[in-house]
Amino acid sequence: LSPDRTSALAMLMTEALSNAVQYAGHPKQGAPVVIGVSVKCSAASGKDRVTVDVENSLPEDASIETTTGLGSRLIKAFARQLDADLEIGQKAGRFAVHLTFDVEGEA
Repeated sequence: LSPDRTSALAMLMTEALSNAVQYAGHPKQGAPVVIGVSVKCSAASGKDRVTVDVENSLPEDASIETTTGLGSRLIKAFARQLDADLEIGQKAGRFAVHLTFDVEGEA
């Protein structure tokens, strides 16, 4: 990745992970707190593609606002710099950030 895209990816990962640590909670009494991070690079259709996932467990009654917080706005801005597809949301007791982007002709 170019230095500009590497910086955007690093800042996105930092923000997503700090949010995961801040908002992680026990999904059920006595259950462990879960924070997961995954970065994968794969080749499909002749293109290298990077997939990033950051997720955390949530308390049973949690409702996380995903559109107006500063963290979400920063993550969206970094995703735009990467020209990435971004999904932010809550499902099955977890909050997740999912990002995919192509590595196009970079050295």
